Amino acid sequence: MKSRPLTTHQTVVLCIISTMRLGVCFLCFLVLTASIRTLSAQSTDTLPAREQIQSDSISTNVKSEKNGLLKVLFSPQPYPTPGRALAYSLILPGAGQFYNKKYVKVGLVYGGFAALFAGINWQRDREDRFQTALELRLADLPHEFSGTSIDSERALRSRRDQYRKNRELMTIGVGIFYLLNGLDAYVDAHLMQFDVSDDLSLHLSPAITPAGFGISLQAFPRPTPSTPLFHH
Repeated sequence: MKSRPLTTHQTVVLCIISTMRLGVCFLCFLVLTASIRTLSAQSTDTLPAREQIQSDSISTNVKSEKNGLLKVLFSPQPYPTPGRALAYSLILPGAGQFYNKKYVKVGLVYGGFAALFAGINWQRDREDRFQTALELRLADLPHEFSGTSIDSERALRSRRDQYRKNRELMTIGVGIFYLLNGLDAYVDAHLMQFDVSDDLSLHLSPAITPAGFGISLQAFPRPTPSTPLFHH
């Protein structure tokens, strides 16, 4: 019995849930890795005194790594913090951009996901149509494309496979876009730490490089004009 195709709403919900699962699985992986390291450190309780001291030091470091994720998310830190922006975007796409106050990018993130989900749903719909037509064609029954230029088993199968391939590629694109969403938030938070004020000036100067002579371009704070001691 042929399964009933998913509606647009069901497809979007499933894609959103899958994207959220990627973030949750990534965070669980970090916590699980830290827990395994902690258990490995605790298994060395029978070591001699000197090695036990080293084991205690490693255990302390592992515990600090385990709590590192919670500190990144909740502890007071200077704004902006790249690690926090990355974690927010992996937990909820667009949250890192919101944290960076890049509100236009929040719309772009969700617009990109919406376009990908809509494309996946459209490709799935076309794939189901050609699959149904192919099944009817194999049963020598009339179908949606009867009497057209693609009314053959080979043509219908080729079209179905093409739309299936496109759907699979767009599904992979959702995962790539999800990772780019986190990378964008991380890089943006780093760039916000650079001084791009109007008080910077550029200076050109000759420089000697391994390839020969060249020109060096450097940014310096613009000097503040001094106040004269005497006014005329």
